[in-house]
Amino acid sequence: MKVFLPLFIGFDILLFDLLSKYLVTIKLKEPLEIFSGIFFIELHKNPGLAFSIPLPTTLQIIFSLILLVIIFTYFKQRKISIFESVCLASIFSGAVGNLIERILFGSVTDFLAIWKFPIFNVADIAISLGVIGLIFFETQQHQKKS
Repeated sequence: MKVFLPLFIGFDILLFDLLSKYLVTIKLKEPLEIFSGIFFIELHKNPGLAFSIPLPTTLQIIFSLILLVIIFTYFKQRKISIFESVCLASIFSGAVGNLIERILFGSVTDFLAIWKFPIFNVADIAISLGVIGLIFFETQQHQKKS
């Protein structure tokens, strides 16, 4: 169970991310307003890193691969909880989803737009929630030790 759950969640995130990007790319012809003035589905090809930070594609791929190695190493070297495993699986699968697109197409498909926040995708959500979860977990662990 300790290995199965993170693998299952990670695979589902990766599948949902790639499928949602594919469907938006082939089906969306114009921006779709979900909540008036607040939430839109809008196709955007992001050639940069997070928040469209410009960086050559080769460096982006190298940066992503280094991040994946760090996450994998962290996962293998520490005895971690299921919660930490799920958080790391979320980060890992989100990074892999964006990396696959970056390698194949030179950019990442973003399509979720909330008000004035930068446009993002499912992989970005997984990465963000995984990081927030790890921060929360580490904060709780630090408070227990104090």
